[in-house]
Amino acid sequence: MRYIDPPCCPQCESALDLRPLYLRAGRPLTGLLRGAVGIDCPTCGIPLRVTARAAAMLTGAGWTLLFGLGALRLLELEPGWPGEVVAATDAALAAALAFIVGSALGAPRLARVRFLAAGEAASFPLRAASVPAAPVREADAGDEARETGGPRTFASENEARDLVVTMVESGNDPAEMLNEPPPNENDAVIARVLDGADWVCPTCHETNPGNFPECWKCQAIRPELAGEGPTPPAGPSPA
Repeated sequence: MRYIDPPCCPQCESALDLRPLYLRAGRPLTGLLRGAVGIDCPTCGIPLRVTARAAAMLTGAGWTLLFGLGALRLLELEPGWPGEVVAATDAALAAALAFIVGSALGAPRLARVRFLAAGEAASFPLRAASVPAAPVREADAGDEARETGGPRTFASENEARDLVVTMVESGNDPAEMLNEPPPNENDAVIARVLDGADWVCPTCHETNPGNFPECWKCQAIRPELAGEGPTPPAGPSPA
């Protein structure tokens, strides 16, 4: 069933485990997330917006029921209420609380994901946890440059490409390296992958967004990064 199955990426249809996201950005016992929250698909890398409407509706209904039963239980403190009614109210209170806890624990499976709309802003709490700090390479000053945070330099442009490929293969985002101090003289190598122009995968001939360093369909590294020459640009769609 739709709301029992885990959410799936709308692009590659792989199942998404949202439990780490809820542990980092979830609101306890509500099924809600803190603000507009997104997640990167671990399979194809596309950024997605997470919506928690179903979980919020269920936990909201549970809290409404709990408060209503709580008010009734306060009235039952007055003498004269039959013992069976009081016992039934206590059982209903326990059931409502269990319903709230169950809905909150099931929120990662009840949540859905969708593509980000044009211009839509969202935070990605798991990115900071998964992307390591950019490596600092020694400059001519040796250990002093490394200890003082001197400029990061690479022996060659190929070494810069190798670093980007390694980040992609480990599931990290090369864009996180751009514009971070200290400046990297080879940032242009990474920036070329993120120039916004669509490109065509030479392996499966699938068109990819300009900010994808690897093919979303076959996971082939972009040729420019692999040192195989310029990446073929995406042409107009055939009639």
